[in-house]
Amino acid sequence: MYNISKIILGIPRSAKISLLIAVDSVLIISALWLSFTLHLDYLYWPLGGMNDPIVLLMLIAPGFAIPVFMHFGLYRAIIRYLGIRALFSIIKAVMVYAALWGLIVFLSDVQEVPPSVMFINVMLVMLAVGGSRMYAR
Repeated sequence: MYNISKIILGIPRSAKISLLIAVDSVLIISALWLSFTLHLDYLYWPLGGMNDPIVLLMLIAPGFAIPVFMHFGLYRAIIRYLGIRALFSIIKAVMVYAALWGLIVFLSDVQEVPPSVMFINVMLVMLAVGGSRMYAR
C-alpha cells in the first residue's frame, strides 16, 4: 500500500501548481457565496442563475485572485516549508485581491453587493487559502 504523501511528492511540480490553482479558485468562489449567505442570514441562492450579475462577479473573482496570488509568490513556495513569512504574503495577496474585486463590483454598478459581504469575504478567503496551505503542510 502506497503512502499518500509519497504519491503527492511524486506528482510533477506543474501539476501540483495547477491543482493548487484549481483548489484556490473553488475556495474563492465558495467564500464569496458563503459571504452572501452569512450577510443575509439565510442560504443565498441567486434567482437569475447564470444570468445574475452577482453570479458573474463570483465566477470572475478567481480571474483576479490567481494572478495576484502568483505575484505574491503563493505558488512558488514549497508548502512543506511554509512559515510566518508566507502567511504575511497570503494576507497581503488576499487584501489586494479583495480591493480589486471590490473595485470591479463598484465599477459594475451591481447594487446587490453590500460592503459587509466584501469584509466577510476577506476573512473567509484568508481562512480558506491560509488554512488550506497549513493543512497541506
